[in-house]
Amino acid sequence: MMPNQPIGYYLDGDRNGLSTVTYTKNQLQVVSNKEQAPPSSVIRGTPSKYIIKEIVDKRKKGKKIEYRVRWKGYTESDDTWEPRDTLIKDAPDVVEQYESLAR
Repeated sequence: MMPNQPIGYYLDGDRNGLSTVTYTKNQLQVVSNKEQAPPSSVIRGTPSKYIIKEIVDKRKKGKKIEYRVRWKGYTESDDTWEPRDTLIKDAPDVVEQYESLAR
């Protein structure tokens, strides 16, 4: 924080390399946990990274295992099938959580 500067707030996930933007209190508003994310059609720009909300399914395609991923801020229709190798490397905790619940 710099002298004579307003207090800045980072949004959840901002410190993980998604954004270096800080926001002032006047730029933010409190929303209910029950509020749904906006549809992907109104989200401006294309993020350089996507956040996994959850893994919702698993399949075997040939000799490879794939997981159906639901992305944070996107709808069910935006789910994608992602290779296990990629998810183990990028989000091992999410894969581990899905596998432990699937047993």
